Amino acid sequence: TDMTDRSTAVLFGDGAGAVVMGEVAEGRGIISYEMGSDGSGGKYLYLDRETGKLKMNGREVFKFAVRIMGDASTRVVEKAGLSSEDIDLFVPHQANIRIMESARERLGIEREKMSVSVNKY
Repeated sequence: TDMTDRSTAVLFGDGAGAVVMGEVAEGRGIISYEMGSDGSGGKYLYLDRETGKLKMNGREVFKFAVRIMGDASTRVVEKAGLSSEDIDLFVPHQANIRIMESARERLGIEREKMSVSVNKY
């Protein structure tokens, strides 16, 4: 990786997850989760044969991430039998504020209900 290329250097160790948390009756635990891996966007993140450095088609990676994060967020809420009105706090994966905003908007969650820390680090 080219550590001077911020678009790719910050990717390693990255992951995503979604959790719906709230009080539940005794004897119940996690009511919904989404976990997976999708390598179909791998063609947008590749090793440059000439330089040996990792390269990225940022526009395509962004579109892919918006779709995947939106789909995962929607599924976890649906599997929990909830709606966006039931969500008190949306804590998305803190990779990119625009991706987070897209998922929040897709779910119909108010901006004030989204936890954001990506801008601090």
